[in-house]
Amino acid sequence: MVPKDELLAYAKAELRSKGFKKRNDRWTKDTGEFTLVFFVQGSSWNKESYYIRPGVFINELPRDGEIYGHIWRTVRADSIPQIFVDVYKFYNDYSDKSAIKKKVREFSEREARNPPDKRREGTVDLDAEPGFKELFSASDYVLNYISENS
Repeated sequence: MVPKDELLAYAKAELRSKGFKKRNDRWTKDTGEFTLVFFVQGSSWNKESYYIRPGVFINELPRDGEIYGHIWRTVRADSIPQIFVDVYKFYNDYSDKSAIKKKVREFSEREARNPPDKRREGTVDLDAEPGFKELFSASDYVLNYISENS
């Protein structure tokens, strides 16, 4: 894991150059339709550990106390260059309305194929269909909005 102070020093310069504004360990950038979030959250269990959580808010929707974004994920902290490759890929994937709508449709189809009872039985390999972990964090309200309005 990259030391947190090294990540924060790098992120400060990198994200500022991309137009993000910093407050505490959270950077945001309003793109008009979306607000991109880069959040570094300390672990409650270990003072040396932290989580990197990029997220995307859809600006037309209320935030209802959500911290990371309407859609977010956790990025591994293996190396600084890889962190930002993963973060920028996430932003590209989830700040394009038509791409998000397609992902939500595919996610809904996957959920229909793999209902909760099958998942509880352990008969579903959730990793066999990658690319949907981000949508598990989204509320039904957000998913419905995307399906109807994108």
